Amino acid sequence: MNSKQLSNFSFLLSLKYGIWILWTPLWVFGTIERVVAAFADHSISPVDFLQISIAAFFLFGWLLLKPSLYLCSDIEQS
Repeated sequence: MNSKQLSNFSFLLSLKYGIWILWTPLWVFGTIERVVAAFADHSISPVDFLQISIAAFFLFGWLLLKPSLYLCSDIEQS
């Protein structure tokens, strides 16, 4: 892999990680907001439960999709 390709690959990995780190607090906020909105009237409806479940599912999925920056350091060393 030449230097230009390595530079492009490194940039893309950094960009992916930056996007991931930017959106993580937004997913957390969205999930917490749904929980607070659902319990604001001291009862939870099936629709509220569904919204909380979907938000939690997407948050959990987002956390599992964390890109690895170790790939970039491994490639640069070789």
